Amino acid sequence: MDSSLPTPKQVFDKFLEGLPKSGIKQFKEFEPWTKYATELFRKWGEKLGFKVYCRKRYGGSGEYERIDVVWKKTTNQSFLDLAMEHENDISTNVLETELQKLVNFKALIKVLITETTDSEYVEKFLNDVKDKIKKASTAEFPQEQYLIMIGFPPEDKEPHEPFVQLYGYVIDNVGRLVEKFDSNGICTYNEDR
Repeated sequence: MDSSLPTPKQVFDKFLEGLPKSGIKQFKEFEPWTKYATELFRKWGEKLGFKVYCRKRYGGSGEYERIDVVWKKTTNQSFLDLAMEHENDISTNVLETELQKLVNFKALIKVLITETTDSEYVEKFLNDVKDKIKKASTAEFPQEQYLIMIGFPPEDKEPHEPFVQLYGYVIDNVGRLVEKFDSNGICTYNEDR
């Protein structure tokens, strides 16, 4: 891996780091989550010296093959350094749309971020993610890693409150869970920010 490319744990931590200043007033408020994720990855990638692709409305030059955010060190390389997809609701077609986009491209780190209020669905979702990766696996790019980040409202909070608890799951290129991270509950809105 390129020395400037963060590890999945560093990606998870960077995402958490900015949440208290994100201005997301409610857990189930969709557009602010998309804006936060896209702008965070755009600005961070640019700071690290990558050519970054994302929607113009989030300050980018345009999407790369309809992927929310892409980092490439050079324009002529045959793989992506990082590809990020975000979908607000895990119950939509996340597997068929966002995850499929990530599976279709070679990238060192593939990040899928989603949120849910249904904690019981997560185990099935993760098993489906691992199966999809396993079926798409090729030996030609073994260094690929997927970081699946899933946000929940903390147990003592409601979806209309500005709090989130995040879990990160690192899955290798053949669908094996290799690492798991989690956070405490984080307040995403502070009127004094």
